[in-house]
Amino acid sequence: GKHHNAIYGLISGMAVMAISLIILK
Repeated sequence: GKHHNAIYGLISGMAVMAISLIILK
């Protein structure tokens, strides 16, 4: 449901941020 999508979105966002930080280094 919406809760699952929200959690998945949060994890995806954090993953994107982590990857971005690694690439920027």
